[in-house]
Amino acid sequence: MLNFMIVIAVIGQFMAYDLLLHVAMIFRPRRVEVIMDWLQRKAVHKIFSTFACYRHWGPTLENRTGVEIPERFILVANHQSIFDIPIFWKLLPQRCKIRFIAKHELGFGVPLVSSCLHIQGHALIKRRGAVVQAMKSLERFGRRSRSQGFSPVLFPEGTRSRTGELGTFHTAGFRKLIELDPLPILVAAIDGGFRVAKIGDLFKNLGRYPYTVSLEAVLQVPVGKKQILATLEEARSIIDAAIKDLRLRS
Repeated sequence: MLNFMIVIAVIGQFMAYDLLLHVAMIFRPRRVEVIMDWLQRKAVHKIFSTFACYRHWGPTLENRTGVEIPERFILVANHQSIFDIPIFWKLLPQRCKIRFIAKHELGFGVPLVSSCLHIQGHALIKRRGAVVQAMKSLERFGRRSRSQGFSPVLFPEGTRSRTGELGTFHTAGFRKLIELDPLPILVAAIDGGFRVAKIGDLFKNLGRYPYTVSLEAVLQVPVGKKQILATLEEARSIIDAAIKDLRLRS
């Protein structure tokens, strides 16, 4: 019952912040991006403060790279939950201006998150069909990344893992980003998210399992198709090993 009340309260908070954003779009259109950033930080802080207060639960960040996080990067991570996006908003330093490549469906119906994805210029990609359109969207996204100076976040599996097992990494999006905006690769492993993959999972699993993001490595900018593909495969191997290690320690 407590989990149900917490989840309803969190959804209500996101809806309230989303309403505030739409009011700002009407009355302060020139300031909407600044207001968006503030509301995003506020909402993410609020949601995880609520989880911590009532369930003593929250995501943790481990930096096992051994180096300082670069100013800009392409973040490559596995994907387990609808919370992976707000968790990166929360855990990465505020100086890391990140933008996601996300599935098209997330652009609609998710309070605040959908508005963020549209207003901040994230890439919304249809997972099935329309390959040419997807590549054009990625090309526009890569050019914005270079001109606006943000860091792209890519989930190469293309969809959430419902079991926590690491899926196949698709190469097309990664290759396109590297070609348009060559950046070092920040490799991150996520584990625990698959247990709260959907809103319904929160009712039974909230607070019961750890949810960890581990920054594992910073890989050099790959050059050429062969090196690009090898780098993505290396990232997958690093993530796979990291997930196994996280589970042994949990």
